[in-house]
Amino acid sequence: MIRIITKENVAEYSATLKACFQLRHKVFVKELGWKDLHKNGNLEIDQFDNEEAVHIVVMDKEKPVGYSRLLPSTKPHLLSEVFPHLATRNPIPVGVDVYEWTRYCVSPSHRGGSAISKTASELIYGVLDYCKKNQINTLTAVYEAVWLTRFLELGFDVKPLGLPTVQDEFMIVGVEMGIREHTMTTMLSKRNLGAVGRESGKGHQL
Repeated sequence: MIRIITKENVAEYSATLKACFQLRHKVFVKELGWKDLHKNGNLEIDQFDNEEAVHIVVMDKEKPVGYSRLLPSTKPHLLSEVFPHLATRNPIPVGVDVYEWTRYCVSPSHRGGSAISKTASELIYGVLDYCKKNQINTLTAVYEAVWLTRFLELGFDVKPLGLPTVQDEFMIVGVEMGIREHTMTTMLSKRNLGAVGRESGKGHQL
């Protein structure tokens, strides 16, 4: 089940959002060792977790098991404020139809090994579905360079903004990803999702 948390319903889902920040801490701080993110006990929260953020959550029995965040490119976001040096070949895309996709993570208990698990597939589909319904045509992201091929396989039109750069022992790259009609079609056909459930009316990537 996909749950969308925004400023309109965050009061209703404050406990769920806290659990999402705990999941982010478990994955990014404890598992991946990103010590710079260890600032709030067992919660991973940064300056971009503000009212502009859209939190897309995969729920399993009322527990978050997959998470992603979308940020409007017209406001401060990771690429513009933290990683502008990754855009050496192309400018950082900005526009009302451009959002930054960050903090993609899946609980270790819901992963599929080398393959993309059902939870991961549902999470990506949830991001695409939200974008389609809100006229978002382009996503930007910062992720490990190995994800370039994976997102191409999933039907995204991926364009690196610059060359991959080593940071904290990870080879990362800033990208622009166009969402086209074939993107969701490819995602559905490759992952055999069918119709993914979503609550009606409810509200390794950096």
